[in-house]
Amino acid sequence: MTDRSGVMIMCDGDLPSLVAVMHTAERLGSTQGPGRVGRLVIVPVARRETARHAAVQRQAALCGAAIESDLGRFDTETDLLLSAGRSADRQGLGEIIWPVHAGVSDNPETVDLDRASRCAATALLIERLLQVESGDAPTITAPFVDLCDRRLADLAIDLGLIPGDVWWSAGTGDSQSVAAERWGRAFEANGVALRLASASKAASRRG
Repeated sequence: MTDRSGVMIMCDGDLPSLVAVMHTAERLGSTQGPGRVGRLVIVPVARRETARHAAVQRQAALCGAAIESDLGRFDTETDLLLSAGRSADRQGLGEIIWPVHAGVSDNPETVDLDRASRCAATALLIERLLQVESGDAPTITAPFVDLCDRRLADLAIDLGLIPGDVWWSAGTGDSQSVAAERWGRAFEANGVALRLASASKAASRRG
């Protein structure tokens, strides 16, 4: 039987991806022994030559994870997840982490329950389809799907993360500024202020 101890993370360079990467690297390192990290593969879910793709590369470099070549462009999340699942199966990986997040952008305490439900159903559907195809397919988890922005930011704080390795950290474009403001509110809800300093964010606990 294939040793399915490796993990694939679908990464778009945002904060949920960063939390997933670092939490998984920590988990794999603890199971593999001091100074070692089990097999971790990052799948970029972002177009090349974009701030998101550059952030994916930085996040992978934080823990020495391998980066898989681009899976291509897909019209739906279902097609993308199925392609990632088949790739993980071919590589003998045991788990796919899909850090999809259904938080609401204008309220750090709110979750879009309809989207969370759809994403959870999609993950289960694709996992079952892969099992039919392979019989020994990887599992698919969406650990953050029902978390609001505040709780996701709290996980980042618990991991000691300073979100400089996310696509919006530079804050140089309109979309980056909007994302930085969104996550800034989430960190502030946990008593942490994010301060933009050149191309990185600095986090400081408020007294």
